Amino acid sequence: MNRISKSFSIRTMIVLAAVIGVAALLLTSQAIVKGSGGNATPIAQPQEPFSNNDNFAFTNASLKGTYAAVLDCTLVAGPITGPCAVSYLYTADGNGNITDTDATVNINGQTFFNIKFPGTYTVGTNGRVALNVTPINGPLTGVLLSYSSVVTETSGGQITELRGVGTAPAGLVSTTVEKRIRK
Repeated sequence: MNRISKSFSIRTMIVLAAVIGVAALLLTSQAIVKGSGGNATPIAQPQEPFSNNDNFAFTNASLKGTYAAVLDCTLVAGPITGPCAVSYLYTADGNGNITDTDATVNINGQTFFNIKFPGTYTVGTNGRVALNVTPINGPLTGVLLSYSSVVTETSGGQITELRGVGTAPAGLVSTTVEKRIRK
């Protein structure tokens, strides 16, 4: 073989190997992207904040029952500052009202029991929930506390778990997980 033919043959083999490699990569990617359902979806596609297998729009009636929750927080501004933690129970009546509340609050190592915090909630059709409560006793008496949550679990059209963050008052940094314990 002359020198031009050898050079052409090596280039041809390199190009052919590259084409085969790209084709194999594309086939592998298609198999991963398609998954078991056969529908092409990007691998890094963001997921919905909840699993709405019932294909319906959420309403206030979707949040009904007794919920147990924990709140991790830090008070960074205001008359009281420091780390805090709260465990609490509340009943959502399905009409936007929060009743039968009971919380244990720990702020900077000082514990307050039997804190009552009636309030209201609104459930958006997309699974976002706004909760507004005002403690009627304890260290934050009369302070409006607001939370923005998303539905993370449902069962039979009812919300069984929420996760959220505090949005008011300014100076409260918090996250919460709420789980339904009774219908």
